[in-house]
Formats: sequence, structure tokens, C-alpha cells
Amino acid sequence: MIPSDAARLPIIDAFKAIACLLIVLHHLAFYGPMSDVAYPLAPDVFIGLARYARMAVQVFFVIAGFLAAKHFFINSTEAFSFWKAVGRRYVRLIGPYSAALVAAIVAAAIARFFMDHDSIPAPPTLSQFFVHLLLLQSILDVDALSAGVWYIAIDFQLFISTLFISFLCWKLIKKPFPRLITNYALLIGLGIASLFYFNLDEQWDCYFLYFAGYYVIGIFTYQLVSTAKTLSQTLAGISGLIFIIVIALEISFRERLFVALGTSLFFIIFFHINKLRSYPHNPSLLYLGRISYSVFLIHFPVCLVINALFYHWAPDDPWLNLLGLFIAFGCSLICGALFFRYVEKNLAQRKLFFGRGAN
Repeated sequence: MIPSDAARLPIIDAFKAIACLLIVLHHLAFYGPMSDVAYPLAPDVFIGLARYARMAVQVFFVIAGFLAAKHFFINSTEAFSFWKAVGRRYVRLIGPYSAALVAAIVAAAIARFFMDHDSIPAPPTLSQFFVHLLLLQSILDVDALSAGVWYIAIDFQLFISTLFISFLCWKLIKKPFPRLITNYALLIGLGIASLFYFNLDEQWDCYFLYFAGYYVIGIFTYQLVSTAKTLSQTLAGISGLIFIIVIALEISFRERLFVALGTSLFFIIFFHINKLRSYPHNPSLLYLGRISYSVFLIHFPVCLVINALFYHWAPDDPWLNLLGLFIAFGCSLICGALFFRYVEKNLAQRKLFFGRGAN
């Protein structure tokens, strides 16, 4: 998930909005008990959302790489501020994230009062909360306090690792063009290593190496959109990307790779058609994209409480539980907007320790 201070590009916001809605729907379908009770009413829908909607996370990885890429190709003689960029990124993520963790802890306590279900996180320890603040919960095999927090940790790992590669290139290679080529080659090499080795072994899924391929696809997309001057250059870049992914799919078929490739190709084509650069114009969709990080953070606590209430009031009625799912979906968006207004946006306007904002 990308915080709301990222560059305002309408199509990026639109994709973030759609992907965010799919993630909320996935969690509603995957975590009970409302979905368990309502399942007989539309089993194919629930199975589809539980299995396929989660692939929207690949869209976020591609977008994250796309938006972060501007940090990775510095050709000026100004100092490369590695720690400042890392600090800004951490502060930008951790402020709303820590508030959402507190909300998740409170929501779990409320849910435990009304029901006993395996979707409720256990009461946290102080060390568990601290590990979450360090974004190390997956690496240290600590139980998650909320759904989806693994993504934020992986996103931070990806940002640090790719930025560090660029920092080394800036420090060790003084001439701009060789530095740019070396930087680009190392990042592409990281992506290829991920797709052809690390992403094939789920033991790596706690680390950035497992997901780096999708992130680097976003970086590649940004570079192609920003540097390709002719149609032939664009087509060459697209051909190279498709060639690598087809080989990766031949080694191991992965549906999520299609999602990442499709997102990349759409952006490449979209941004090379000048007439489309200001589209779409739907204010509601663009606003949802802007608040998507807040919705992502707060939706699980909201859904958890509503699940508990409907489990208590109507434990066996599928139609009432289906209604509860719709209510949880709508409340997630409303609470996301409020969380954005009073938490994320408010924190982003403060300079804190590293200056305003962070991409």
C-alpha cells in the first residue's frame, strides 16, 4: 500500500482504489464468521474473492516500485540522502500504521467479548507490539495483530534494499551515465533473481527477495515511461519484459505474475498516449485511491467488530450476515475516510523528525 502523499497521478489513484476495494472484499470473504454463514447464498463469489481478489496486492507492489523509482536514479552532484529518505519513508508509514495497530487491538478485545473465532488475534504482548512497530513481525515469526500488516513490512524492506543499491552506485561510480547503467542493471538483476529463484520458494515470503520481482517490474515501468523517446524503444522494452516473464512462467506458472505484467503493460501504454494522461476524471474513484492506505489499515478492525456483532445477534441467518458484509464494506470505506482525515493526513502535515512527507 502506498501512502497518500505519493505523486498525484489520476490513473495510479484509480488503480489503487480498485485494488484497495478488492483487498477489503478478499478479507471479508476470507475471514469469518459472516462469510461462513452467508457462503451458501453465493459460494462461487466467496470462493472467487477469497482466492483471486488477494492478487490485487501485486498491483500495489508494481505501483510502489513505480512511485519509488524516482529515488533510485540520481544523476545530480547533490548528496544522496539515503538515511533521510529511509527515515521519511518509515515515519510516513509508521504513524498511521501504529494508530491502526491500536485500533486492531481494541477491536479484537471487543470481538472477543461477543464471539470466539480463529479470525480474532490473541491479546498482544508489549514485545509483540514493539516488533510490529519495527516491521519485523514476519521475520521474527510473531503473530500478526491485524490483516495485511505483512505488506507494509515488505514494502519497507523493498524500499530500503533498492534504495541502498542506488546509494552504493552513487557512492562508488562518479560518472553519471555508467552509474545509471550499473544502477539499472543491478535492480533488474535483483528482479530476475527474485522471479527465477526466491519467488519459487515460499520460505522466503517473509523477506523482500520473494516479492522484489513485482517491485522491480514497477521500477522498470517507470524508467520505460520516463525515458523511452520513440515507439521502437517502447516496444523493445515491452518485448524484453514479456520475454523475461514468459520464461519465468515456463519455470513455474504463477497467476500473480500475469497481474503484475498486465498492470505494467497498461501503465506503459497509457502514459505513452498523451491524451490519456489526465484520465480518469471520476472524483470518487480518485479520492478512494488517495485514501487507500487508510482504508487498508483500518478496514480489518472495522470488519472484525461488525463480524462479532452479527455473530452475536444473528449467528445462523445467512441473509442477515450477507447484509452484515455489505455494512462492513461500507463502514470500512467511511472509517478509512475518517482515518485519512484525522490521522494520516494530519500526521503527513507535521514535519516530525525527517521533514514533511515521504514517498
